[in-house]
Amino acid sequence: MTEKSGWLVEISHAVEPFEQEWRLLRQPDNSTPFQDFDLMQVFYRQLAANGLMQPVIALVRYPDGTAAALFPMMKMRRHGLTWLRMDASPLDHCVPLLDTSLQQHDIKTIISAVIAAVPGVDLLYCTKMPEHFEGRENPLTKFENVARLRLSAWQLELAGASWKELVAKRQKRFKSKLSSRTKQLSASHDRQFAIRFGADVSAADLMEFKALRASGFSEKDRTDILGDADWAGFYDGMLEKAGGTCQAFLATLKADGLMIAGLYGFASDGRAEIVLPASLMGEWKDVLPGLQLFDETLGHFFNEQYRLYDFSIGDMAYKRRFGAEQVNMYDALFPASLAGRLYFLAWRFKTAIRARMKPVVTE
Repeated sequence: MTEKSGWLVEISHAVEPFEQEWRLLRQPDNSTPFQDFDLMQVFYRQLAANGLMQPVIALVRYPDGTAAALFPMMKMRRHGLTWLRMDASPLDHCVPLLDTSLQQHDIKTIISAVIAAVPGVDLLYCTKMPEHFEGRENPLTKFENVARLRLSAWQLELAGASWKELVAKRQKRFKSKLSSRTKQLSASHDRQFAIRFGADVSAADLMEFKALRASGFSEKDRTDILGDADWAGFYDGMLEKAGGTCQAFLATLKADGLMIAGLYGFASDGRAEIVLPASLMGEWKDVLPGLQLFDETLGHFFNEQYRLYDFSIGDMAYKRRFGAEQVNMYDALFPASLAGRLYFLAWRFKTAIRARMKPVVTE
C-alpha cells in the first residue's frame, strides 16, 4: 500500500482481492456494464491467458479506509514508453469507478496517486469514455487533457416511455419498411425469435451464430473478434459463467429453423449492451433480418422493464433510424514522466487534427 496526497492506494494483479469494494463502488450513475465485477473477472482471466498485457488493478481508499475509486487497468510497452491503459478490444466503454461524491480536484490527485503507485509508468491512458452515465455526467470528460473521439455510442432510454412512444421516435420511412419486411417474413416462413442467457444458450445456436459472424466478416474482408484466439475465450467465458450481476445473452431470429440473424450482448442492472451482431445477406438481405432482430430484442428488454438499451459504439445509420440518442465518446492522456509529457504534446497535436475530421459514419 502506498500513500499520496492522503489517498491510500493498493495494487493487485487480480480482481478477487478487491471484490467487495468493487461491487460497492459500481453503480449505474458512475459506470457501465463493462465495469461490472463479474464481467471484468472473466476479462482479466482471459488477459492472463493471452498475455497481451499485464493486469494492474488499483484500489484507492480515503484516509479512513473506505473505498474512493477503483482503476481496472493493463500495463504495456508501446512507442518505447510504459503505459497504463483501461481499454482492450472486448470493452466498449472504459472508465474507472469513482465515488460520486468526489470533486474534480479530488479526482486529479487520485489519478496522480494511482500513477505514482506503479513504478516506471510514463502515461495513463483512458479511452472509449462516455460523456455521461445514467442520470449523471462523467467527470473525467471535463478535464483539460481530454479529447472527443470520432466514434459515438447510441442509446435508447426505455424507462418512463411506452412502447408506442419508443416506436414513434423512429424515422418514418424506416419504421414503415421494417414493419413491412417483418410481415413479409412472417407470411413466407416460420419466423421464430428467441433469447437465452448464460448457460441456457445451446451449443448448437452458439456454433451457428459464430459461423454466421465468420461468414459475414469474410465477405467484408474484416477480422471477427470471435475468430481471434486472444479474445474468443472471453465471450465463451461469459456464457459459461453461472449467476452474477452481469450475464451474456444470445438473441436469435430464425426462418424455418435457419438462423438468419443473431445478437450477442450483456445485460446488467437493467441495462442491455448490444455487442456482436450478425445477419445473413444474399437472398435474405431484403427482409432486413438484423434490424428485425434488433426490434425483437428491444421489445424483450422493454417488457422486462429494463431502463436502457445500448447499441454501443459505432455510428451506423440504423441506430439513428431506431431513434437512439448519440452519446459522445472521449479519451484522455495523463503524463507521468518527462518522456510521457513529450508524448502528451504530440498527442494533443494529433487530437487537434482529429477534432477537425468528420465522424466515421457507416450503414
